[in-house]
Amino acid sequence: MPVAYVPPDWKMAVMTTVYKTGASYDCCNYRPISVTCVISKLFERVVANKVRHHLISNNMLHPAQHGFMNGRSTCTNLLESANCKV
Repeated sequence: MPVAYVPPDWKMAVMTTVYKTGASYDCCNYRPISVTCVISKLFERVVANKVRHHLISNNMLHPAQHGFMNGRSTCTNLLESANCKV
């Protein structure tokens, strides 16, 4: 098996719609979601956590990094930028 092999079933997704609000006959009141394989979601989460842990423990992230970090968001990034003294 090649190193970069991903089972075809993991790549498959079933598209469905979820009702938001408003008139149910209006297609604008639905949002599309993709239902994917649970195993692929778990694997993706494990890999992402391992990569994040490696980057943090080896001090490889800039302090201004806010995306995909626990306890940080675009809002905290904006607040830090606004409070930065130039």
